[in-house]
Amino acid sequence: VMDQTQWPVDATSHEQNAEAFLHQGRMDAAASCYEQALRMRLECGDAPAQLVEGAEALARVSNHACKDAVPKAAERQLHRTLGLLHDVRDVAGASGAGASTLLSCINLTFANLAALLMRSGRHSMALKYLKEAEALGAPPAEAAATQLS
Repeated sequence: VMDQTQWPVDATSHEQNAEAFLHQGRMDAAASCYEQALRMRLECGDAPAQLVEGAEALARVSNHACKDAVPKAAERQLHRTLGLLHDVRDVAGASGAGASTLLSCINLTFANLAALLMRSGRHSMALKYLKEAEALGAPPAEAAATQLS
């Protein structure tokens, strides 16, 4: 446990902590660190390339962490991740070098959220998320296939 003097004060420190948690197999803690780092990068107005890189790391780890999490906690994590991915997309732009990466991250997160909702019997809400992914340009087959996994 860290005391206040050891708390990370910048995004890079949070990302380094996330990497350490990843090596320990603590996906939930790593996702939390990546989330905090990305929030800091957004607040500081970091370059779009850095934001996209942070968003990709968060999406990858967050989606992985949700496989082992309690359903409600997983749903909250995926919603927070989606919010940040959309924030990055707004700042970085919907076109450009990172656009396809962001779309993939958003699609993966929508699809995993839909799968989570399907398993809990919330089919209409799951369908809503799959339709949102499709509206953003995700191929419908890709969105539906992830939902079935």
